[in-house]
This record gives sequence, structure tokens and C-alpha cells, in this order.
Amino acid sequence: MTEIEGNFEPGWKTTILFSISRSNVFGGKSFIRLILFLVLGDTMKAFRAIGSFKISSRGWQKFNVEIAAEDEKAATERLMSNLGSHHRVGRRDIRVNEVTPISLESVTDPIVRHLIGGQ
Repeated sequence: MTEIEGNFEPGWKTTILFSISRSNVFGGKSFIRLILFLVLGDTMKAFRAIGSFKISSRGWQKFNVEIAAEDEKAATERLMSNLGSHHRVGRRDIRVNEVTPISLESVTDPIVRHLIGGQ
């Protein structure tokens, strides 16, 4: 696994993670598989999502999470994806009460802070 970082355009930070995989899948020919391409830039903003999701037939679990995304719609999609994959919850069982933008100073999650350009 290799990581390449650099400033390719003003205001954009690009990180490319890739690995070379040699396999006999295609008749003995080797191929290169791109694992992850992530572009971070001025478009990422921090959002706080508040709501609840169904954990059983009798109960709901409240959540209050910080998310880095381009806009409120993308933040909602990322929230639904994360809750679905981490807690095996369907989208119909997730209630999002509000998604609000937050400032860099009020972000407490270090991953979100890094994604929006903070140190």
C-alpha cells in the first residue's frame, strides 16, 4: 500500500492510496487495482446530525454525530450509510431530526476536523 500526497491545485489537497495486485484472474496477466481515491478541498464542511434509529421492536437509540460532507443532502446520505453499515439499520428505521452546519471551532471529532481542513 502506498500513499501519495500533494497540492495539485490551490486550495485542494489530494490523497491517493493504491496498491499493486498481481493475479491470474485474466489468463495470467497481472493488473493494477486502485483501492481508494480521495479528494479533499474547500468544498468539505462540518455538519451535526441529530436524530434516532430503531434498535429493536421496542426501542429507539438517539444519536448526535458530526459529519464532513459537501452539503446537507450529502451529510444525510453519509449518515444513513454509516448507520446502516455499523448498526445494520435500514434507512426506513432512521429518523434524522436536523442536520445543521457547524464551525471549525466547535468540531470535536478529529477525523471530521482533518477532513474539513483543520489541524
